Amino acid sequence: MSETGASRSPFLERGSTLLVLVAAIAVLLFEPLFQGAAPLSFDNRIFPPFVVHTPDDGFRGEMNFATSDINGFVMPEAISSLERLKRGELPHWNPYLMAGQPLLADLGFPVFYPTTLLFLVLPLFLAQSWSLALHLLFLGLGTSWLLRRHGRGTQAALCGALVAMLCSFVVFRLHIPHFVRTVAWCPWLFLGAESLVARPRVRTAAWLGLGIGASLLAGMPQTALLQLFAVGIRALLLLQQESAGNRWRVVRAGLLAGGLGALVSAVQLLPASELLSESWRQGGLPRSELVRKRWEPECGLASVAPHFFGNPVQEVSADSDLRRVAEFPSHRRWLVPDVQNNVVENTVYVGLVTLLLVLLAIRCQRSGDRFFAAALVLSLCLAACVPGIIDVFRWLPGFSAGSPKRVLWIASFALAWLASSGMQGLLDKPQARWLFLGSAGFLAASVVGLLPYEQWWFPGETVDDRAWFRAELQRDWVSLAFSGAALGGSALLLRHRPKLTAALLNLVLAFDLVSLGRDFNPPQSPDQQFATTPSLEWLREQGVEDTWRFVPFRADYLLGGGLAQVFHLRNAAGVAAMLDRETGEFLQLIEADILDEQDPRFIRSLQMPQSLTSPLLDFLGVRFVVTSVEGFLELEHACKSDAELPRDQQRLAGLNLVLRHDDERIAIYERPDPCPPAFTVPSVRRISDPEERRDFLASNDFRPREEAVVDGEVPAEWLTREWSTPEVEFRRTSSQGIDLRLSTPSSAFLVVSESWFPGWRCRLGDEEIPLHRVNHGFLGFEVPPGDHQVQLFYDSPWFPGMMVLHVVAVAAGMILWLRRGGRA
Repeated sequence: MSETGASRSPFLERGSTLLVLVAAIAVLLFEPLFQGAAPLSFDNRIFPPFVVHTPDDGFRGEMNFATSDINGFVMPEAISSLERLKRGELPHWNPYLMAGQPLLADLGFPVFYPTTLLFLVLPLFLAQSWSLALHLLFLGLGTSWLLRRHGRGTQAALCGALVAMLCSFVVFRLHIPHFVRTVAWCPWLFLGAESLVARPRVRTAAWLGLGIGASLLAGMPQTALLQLFAVGIRALLLLQQESAGNRWRVVRAGLLAGGLGALVSAVQLLPASELLSESWRQGGLPRSELVRKRWEPECGLASVAPHFFGNPVQEVSADSDLRRVAEFPSHRRWLVPDVQNNVVENTVYVGLVTLLLVLLAIRCQRSGDRFFAAALVLSLCLAACVPGIIDVFRWLPGFSAGSPKRVLWIASFALAWLASSGMQGLLDKPQARWLFLGSAGFLAASVVGLLPYEQWWFPGETVDDRAWFRAELQRDWVSLAFSGAALGGSALLLRHRPKLTAALLNLVLAFDLVSLGRDFNPPQSPDQQFATTPSLEWLREQGVEDTWRFVPFRADYLLGGGLAQVFHLRNAAGVAAMLDRETGEFLQLIEADILDEQDPRFIRSLQMPQSLTSPLLDFLGVRFVVTSVEGFLELEHACKSDAELPRDQQRLAGLNLVLRHDDERIAIYERPDPCPPAFTVPSVRRISDPEERRDFLASNDFRPREEAVVDGEVPAEWLTREWSTPEVEFRRTSSQGIDLRLSTPSSAFLVVSESWFPGWRCRLGDEEIPLHRVNHGFLGFEVPPGDHQVQLFYDSPWFPGMMVLHVVAVAAGMILWLRRGGRA
């Protein structure tokens, strides 16, 4: 007896689906949800200055060294945003990263997304855990509902839900919750679009519009746009089957849904678009960069053996000597040098049972199969940057803005759909047991074939490399053997107990995928995750929180990414989703390699001792140099050699060691006489040509205390005037507000070493005065004679109106969704 989409007891059967999905999530995230662990794959405590230096403190555990984004970028921006929200401020500006960066526009934390409420009422790590769990459940339930709508029975729908919810694309990206939040809306968008084509009503359009808005607010608009592209193609294909009259109603309803989604998300996306227009990512990645980031077809091996490329999760302890990802260990970086790109991006694993069911789905040809089969092929071609296809789709919204491997989510969701079709076909045609027996035999042969692999083809050069590879593959051998045994048993049960067979296969699939997810995401104690250290407290006491900045030397992993902002320290380096171009170009003048050209979001630590004497660092107010043990030894040698030169040639002699913590493996040097965060200059120079301007700033002729370089139109008299140079009192009133006080007998030109951006405004008393871009990307303005209090604040004049529009759009969408009837 076959199982169909019409169930005698839908409540019980759907309840059983919910129970299985909840159980799978509970196992995957058990420690974070119920034992207070952090759902993180990375730990600060083996890196300076957080390093655990005593072997008897009991610290030991597994860490994933390929997922540093959660600690270096995601959680710090969440902490920074939440601090301001709890103070009643909107997180517009981040003064702690590089020379200051827009924070709300950077999409590091989705302020206007519904689950932000969780973070406002729950502890940080618990809120993160429940947010992940709810989104996984939302993804699974949406996929199940979508499949049941297309006639799949309970077990078939559950199969597709498990694959979508626990595939490697999702569980390997728990450290980047933006992805999880965004893809959770995928099945619901398909549901809304199909419902809209079938019944083009205002209520359906409102639901779809709210879903579009939420997916765009989730924090990964590139992935959201790719989803919407696939959903739009699906809707257009279904629309071809409708009558001409109904098509116009669908088009009107679709425009209503799209417009509502745009209005809901504009409050977040408009600031992001403004930042994008000023950033290195304007216009997307060039074709050569897309090809460099492409998915290599040989990585398809990971669809059968996900540990083929290794697993970056390793056991570490307090006495470990490991201090950087690059050392950990070299033989895992086969295929591509970037371990994160290798493991996280390339592994597309959906379970061995899934692949068999996809083969069976090809025979069944159920509703929607052709579309998702085509989506599978096209997304793989896009991810691999197949010539011709990449040129046609290169300007697809979302595709050219990031790694083309993100298209693999569409492939994963297509495999979930096809696996459900295969499961339903299995239930409807039990004679497929011969396919199961053949597949079991194939898996057995695969186990035998992988045993000698490391001896014949493994590209490692040492015995240790081959031993490591064999140990990694043992996990895949167990999975292959387990799945093969389950398929063999299913072949015997299939004819007489098809439902039991389906349940057994779903159990095997859930076990396989949850095991891989737990293997990749080891939970950790949050006790010392962002605990401060004596050296960090010392920096705060010296004014690095508000006045001065520091720069790391020879230590990319020291306070990596945006981690310094957790402790309110102003770091001249860091990482941002979108780095504005002028800031990056200015920092490149200090040291050309400070910016990662292949991924221009990362500002690295300085590498050359001579760079520490740059007047550009003086202008930025960099008072302290923070370095590791290795950097300390190099600087000590450089300073000693410098001291042997004649005094007029000495450049590093003024660099003084002010703090050294051997326990924390950190040393701090003080630079002499940096510029204050706001100061006046006696002269102004105008250089309009960007290249000429950069050459001048990088030369020995530029003295930041003596002149400011402007690039826009200014009165001619400014260039010949001798400006007054009074002292300026600086006070940061909030993260995005600066209070300046000065008394000047004549006009003064004031420079502030904060990145210029269109949202900055300046108020002199009750009057707003114009700001100018100076020194290639910073703030400058004229102050008339007299005693003045000047207020600088980062804001957007249109933002309050967009906020009102967002609230009205959400309220209108909810009202329209809750009302019944009404054609679009």
